[in-house]
Amino acid sequence: MTTTHALEAVAAAAGPSPDTLDRIIDANWWYHQMTLTHGRSTPGRYGDNLIPVARLLRHVALDGMKCLDIGAMDGKMSFLMERLGGTVLSVDGVGKATVPALIGAYGSTVRYRTGVVLESLPDVLATEGLFDFVLCSGVAYHVYSPFDLFAHVRALLRNGGMAVFETATLPDDANLFMALNRGDHYNEHTTLWIPSTACVRYMLRFLSMRILGESQWLTGHHVVRQAWLVEADKPSTLSRETDDPWLQTLLGGAAPGWSNEYLKPQLDHARFAARPQSRISATPVPAAASIRSDAPETYVEERALLAMGTPAWRLL
Repeated sequence: MTTTHALEAVAAAAGPSPDTLDRIIDANWWYHQMTLTHGRSTPGRYGDNLIPVARLLRHVALDGMKCLDIGAMDGKMSFLMERLGGTVLSVDGVGKATVPALIGAYGSTVRYRTGVVLESLPDVLATEGLFDFVLCSGVAYHVYSPFDLFAHVRALLRNGGMAVFETATLPDDANLFMALNRGDHYNEHTTLWIPSTACVRYMLRFLSMRILGESQWLTGHHVVRQAWLVEADKPSTLSRETDDPWLQTLLGGAAPGWSNEYLKPQLDHARFAARPQSRISATPVPAAASIRSDAPETYVEERALLAMGTPAWRLL
């Protein structure tokens, strides 16, 4: 037996057996499609919203970074961040047996916590500390207050730390609004608010986050999926970068009266300014045309990156 064949045999023996994988796959409902070993894959049917996320994630260096995946579902992106060198905490409001089953089967270092809803994100900060990178994809339109979600994520970041937010939006770059869903935007009872793209941008900047890049997925519907790569920074720094007088006042701590105290804890100038600095880095994100769901040639590299999202990478 050659050395190559011997190593392949060891890798195959160290991983889960075909019967084990069949039991894991058959016992669960799957959101994400992930390629496993022994010719198996999880039968997930969703996740196209991750394509604009992947376009932005290609520009972020996660090696050695402390990462958080909010709303992880089956953990595809958690496993991808692990593969890219991150130390990953994977959380969700509703626990799924899929994530711990795959972690156990492949010896993943991803840690998994359930019962983490928007209101309990401060508990994550208290027990886990600050993060270098946070992924929050497919979450904002499921919560009662998207603004609070963005604020809680901002509170989890070191200065210079980065996040990718992805959500269903209405493609309006001029008007700042959120539309309450009554089934007219999404035929899904857990979808509550659909913000305009302009509204999301303003909320992110309001909460002391610099937008580094955007990516849009055209769904063929009037609702689009939009992702933002942002960097947390001191409010005083960002106040000098904006040409918006309202944001200059808010971020500069110059709002009249008790405004600065009233806006706490979501916008706490002193707390944000005192945060330690992250070592994470990113390459510039070029402006790009929207990704079309009916044009696969427009997202080949993104599909290739997402295919790496599997716990089986340790054995492949």
